[in-house]
Amino acid sequence: MASGRLYPLKVIEAAFRQAAPRVLARLVTAHRCVPPGVPLTLDNCVGIVNKLELEGNHALASIEFLPNMAGTRARIEASNKEISFSLKGNGLVSEIGCVSDYELTCIIASPRSTVCEEQFDQSPAH
Repeated sequence: MASGRLYPLKVIEAAFRQAAPRVLARLVTAHRCVPPGVPLTLDNCVGIVNKLELEGNHALASIEFLPNMAGTRARIEASNKEISFSLKGNGLVSEIGCVSDYELTCIIASPRSTVCEEQFDQSPAH
């Protein structure tokens, strides 16, 4: 809820159900965290989400890193930290900030307990 919006669990559950066919078709991407105002593009895509599920109030994701992101994966593994992720998508927001009709478009992955702008290189390895 960093955005100040409320995402009811039933809305997130529906978004995960809607996203399931796109996850199976390998159409949901994972991006590194970028500063506000920087668009999500293939330049900051780190992989394909191949599993996305809810266990109670916890969301779990499995990411297949792209070959050119080997350095990013190695840094994450070497940091010995869990990867946290946030959902990005579109939905309707009420006047009090409650979200409904939410559609997941991608996830943002980052090592837990790091500052967004510092944990990944700003350009993919070639």
